[in-house]
Amino acid sequence: MPETNYFGDDIFTWKAFDGNAWSENTATVRIEINTAPNINTIYKTGIEDEDVHFDASDLANYSLDHTSYIKIVSIPSIGLLLFDPQKTTPDHPFDGSPVPKGHEFYISDLLDGKLVYHSFLI
Repeated sequence: MPETNYFGDDIFTWKAFDGNAWSENTATVRIEINTAPNINTIYKTGIEDEDVHFDASDLANYSLDHTSYIKIVSIPSIGLLLFDPQKTTPDHPFDGSPVPKGHEFYISDLLDGKLVYHSFLI
């Protein structure tokens, strides 16, 4: 069981056995344990009847990289989050599908403008 709230570096050494003999040398394994990301509220404003786009500026204050994920924990009550995995260039027209609760995607998808909020009235 990992120690609660532990982060930092650790190392161990190992040898190999081929069924006949142990290796003469040892090798080192270095492990880096990072802290969990610390995130806060992102405030977005939009114009009536227009989609609100998410992009790199929304995450500028966070230490996240291309290996990071975002998970949608809840969905909007008045509107939809739409995701377009084909949005690879600014010239590509956005054609997103609704994002369900629990959906995970790479941080780079958000940075590339593949996620928008689309409002509608009930």
